[in-house]
Amino acid sequence: HRIKLLTVQHKFIGNRINTIEGGTLKKPDVRNADGFAAEVALLPEPETAVTGAYDLLVGGVGGTGVVTIGAVITMAAHIEGKGSSVLDFMGFAQKGGTVLSYVRLANSPDGLNQVRIQAGSADALVGCDMVVATGPQAMKALAKGKTRICLNLEEMPTGNFVMDRDATMRADMRVDTLRGVVGADNFHAINASKTAIALLGDAVFSNMLMAGYAWQQGLIPVSLKAMMRAIELNGVAVEKNQAAFNWGRMVWEQPDFVTKNLSEEKDKPVDGFDELKQFHVKFLTAYENTAYANRYSKLVERVADAETKVTAGATSLTEAVARSYYKLLAIKDEYEVARLYTDGSFEAEIAKNFEGDFKIKYHVAPALFGTKNGPLGRPVKRVFGPWFKGAFQLLNKMKFLRGTAFDIFGMHHERKVQRSMIIDYELLIEDVLLTLSAHNMDAAEKLLSEVQNVRGYGPIFIEAYESYKQALPALLEAVKHSNETENAA
Repeated sequence: HRIKLLTVQHKFIGNRINTIEGGTLKKPDVRNADGFAAEVALLPEPETAVTGAYDLLVGGVGGTGVVTIGAVITMAAHIEGKGSSVLDFMGFAQKGGTVLSYVRLANSPDGLNQVRIQAGSADALVGCDMVVATGPQAMKALAKGKTRICLNLEEMPTGNFVMDRDATMRADMRVDTLRGVVGADNFHAINASKTAIALLGDAVFSNMLMAGYAWQQGLIPVSLKAMMRAIELNGVAVEKNQAAFNWGRMVWEQPDFVTKNLSEEKDKPVDGFDELKQFHVKFLTAYENTAYANRYSKLVERVADAETKVTAGATSLTEAVARSYYKLLAIKDEYEVARLYTDGSFEAEIAKNFEGDFKIKYHVAPALFGTKNGPLGRPVKRVFGPWFKGAFQLLNKMKFLRGTAFDIFGMHHERKVQRSMIIDYELLIEDVLLTLSAHNMDAAEKLLSEVQNVRGYGPIFIEAYESYKQALPALLEAVKHSNETENAA
């Protein structure tokens, strides 16, 4: 039994891949809320009467149970003797692709004359995915003053994220678009995925939770008894799906009760510049030592003083330098990878997700040991067994060699470039501070932020670095020109 744990999103390790062989994935903890059943029993039932045909659009990602939601709703209507139909539109990628379920309900089958929802006719949209909900097919069914929307705020990555490291879902824009189309009073949203994980241990229940959230608002005009029976007839994780539906109802009616039972956030986001700087100082101290962290602090403070003299209370330039300089100093070199693998955080993450008798194998590409490139020109990783943890522990103790004449890893071209970038950036800041003024402040911030685009490892890093060097002359000229133009005026 082999499970690959991809740590590409792991905040500590970066782009390494590790293999877990043997053992099993741990079942997530499930919140057993005290008094949940009693609270659910007290929830009011919304009005479910239908006048004419009722058009409901359910949109989401294939493979997550979107089609099931439409099927459960139509079955519930059938149980009540109502007329119902469902038409599912699925793209070529039925798993991970766009899925739209056109659900039409009426008091009797005679009330339905077609299965498709006409443009501007949707009474409600249950948006289980914001990308699908803002797609052209879904959008054309909406109408201001008529359509009511329930949206899942979870940002599910699309294919663009694989091809473009700077890809963004523009979540705020999508939310604003939907709110603007139907009106603020007709738009409501929650992060159903995170809520389902916290309460039920799995995001797979998020769509059913969304259904309960919408039902409690009166957006799904079938009775509670019929919905519960339809979920039962579906025959998949019946108790948990019924609980997910009721948790969705609770989110709408009793949000405080739900919040009380949510899992606590373990990673508090950094808030404000002072906390950002403190985080950087703490990290760089662990990364190297106190002197290294002080090197960071002194330069950032110099920039802060210079910016304050030009514009009292301004911090944008200082924050840009703080992020950029920290990024340059915290090179993800061999010593740092060894530290992160052996400081306990990696083992804690593994213990959190796996159980049983398993072994960890490390996939790395040591640049100095004759690493070969694959067909795309990327270094091919080599696999090392559990014993390699000892190598990491030894390497971590040798980090005092970093940057010295005895640092064999510093001989690699990528490491030489990374360390030269630190010196170059410090000199660049000195040059900027000599001519910093209110007229070139924006240009200076753009110049000193550009280095943040140098990301990646190996050939990806070198390519980004070359692009950065090509962009520098124009950015430097902009800083100089801003002052010259103002002086000439």
